[in-house]
Amino acid sequence: MCPNRGDVQEWIAERIEVAAQRGIYQGLFFDRMRFPSPAENPERHLACFCKYCQRIASDSGLDFEPVRRQIESLLTDADLAKAFTQALFTPTNDSVLESFFTFRFDSITRIIQYAAKLARSHRLSIGLDCFSPTLMRMVGQDVSALNKSCDWIKLMTYPRVFGPAGLPFELRALANWLTTSFKINETEATRIVNEASGLSLSANGLESASRRSRCGARRRFWWRAQSRSPTSDC
Repeated sequence: MCPNRGDVQEWIAERIEVAAQRGIYQGLFFDRMRFPSPAENPERHLACFCKYCQRIASDSGLDFEPVRRQIESLLTDADLAKAFTQALFTPTNDSVLESFFTFRFDSITRIIQYAAKLARSHRLSIGLDCFSPTLMRMVGQDVSALNKSCDWIKLMTYPRVFGPAGLPFELRALANWLTTSFKINETEATRIVNEASGLSLSANGLESASRRSRCGARRRFWWRAQSRSPTSDC
């Protein structure tokens, strides 16, 4: 459901009201508050360009057509696709592309601010389920901004999960896209994704010796709203 659709906001308000009226909850936990992961096919899944997003983007001074053209231009050959892969993880000097990523961040933050305000009017605390820090940019989650609207955040840092939100699942999907769409061999595609993400994807999951040495034994991470920054992907 697009976060910029008015009827989606109405539905969220109704669900919060129903939960609050039951009088048995201390808080609400928001999951899937993001855009779909584009890892499987960024050309098709780097959302959203719907009419609702277009209207809000236009109101903020963002024209989607240059964004479309820029993304299309970056998907014309393997070398440009490598640069585009990097842009999925870290900011670039491409002002057109960055304006779109900022729009996506703002869209998710805005709907959470709206929902959190309603929940707090019923004296409910707020928890958020967020993708692992490495993947947040791909799905439009600005954790620093989201932090201001909640009481705590659970980071889905899953180094061995071969399913949605799992680091090896998402990174492998992106590597497979490079292989399928640009005829890049699997070894090179994996290297590109590893370099872009700062992690180390292997056949068995995720290996990152340098990060393990910094973080110690793997554990589940919960990021309270008072923290200054999200936990790294150990």
